[in-house]
Amino acid sequence: MPYLRASGAGFLAEVPASRILLIRSIPMPHPFYILDVFANRAYAGNQLAVVTHADDLSTETMQAIAAETNYSETTFVNAQPEADGGYRVRLFTPARELAFAGHPLVGTAWAIRRFMEPEA
Repeated sequence: MPYLRASGAGFLAEVPASRILLIRSIPMPHPFYILDVFANRAYAGNQLAVVTHADDLSTETMQAIAAETNYSETTFVNAQPEADGGYRVRLFTPARELAFAGHPLVGTAWAIRRFMEPEA
């Protein structure tokens, strides 16, 4: 069974890839994905919105989008990797920006691998 490995800020997790489900993807200038993390079926697990190609979004816009989705967390991923190969990710709740949270980073790593670097 394939696993997803996500790490950062001293955090390391291995999660079966089958435990993350894509619920919805809507094409737009800033694509976003609705994921269920740690789920065996749709509409279960920990919900997460992942917005990609978010380089040009202001902090205020990211916060407004997170409030609009109203999930416990929404992540925003820059389109291009940094020099070290990682992606800049910002994490918001409907009320504020967070430095770290577990399931959002696992789900975001899965979305990057699946949608932004599928051939890697």
